[in-house]
Amino acid sequence: GTYERLLALLRRERAAFAELGPHPPCRTSEDAVRVRLEGGWEGVSLHSGAKAMLLRAGCKDERWLLAVLPADLKLSWKKVRALHGKSTRMATEEEVQEVTGCLPGAVPPLSAAFPRPAECLVDARLPETINFNCGLRTRSL
Repeated sequence: GTYERLLALLRRERAAFAELGPHPPCRTSEDAVRVRLEGGWEGVSLHSGAKAMLLRAGCKDERWLLAVLPADLKLSWKKVRALHGKSTRMATEEEVQEVTGCLPGAVPPLSAAFPRPAECLVDARLPETINFNCGLRTRSL
């Protein structure tokens, strides 16, 4: 699944990471901060959480976008639609599962781990060290 592909990708690229879990399931960023702090991780905040949102681009061909931003910020639909089309929208729960291989709330910020292609749009305000759900709601990286 996506979790296994993500770990293989991080190990292949020799990325430094720590894993927490299994922990209680997290669907919201606020839940994730609480669980990660309770699990002993220090310095975890909403800003250090990478929120990953799957979007359907507003063009004729089926194109998926993964918007990744600090969890304390909101997506600028005005900017996204200016770049990717007026009809760009959030993916449905079914589309999230099909494209990412994950349940909503478990989507990692690395689209290279997905079973289907998605263009990754990363907010430059993300801190150098981030934390996120890694394909499962019960594990964090």
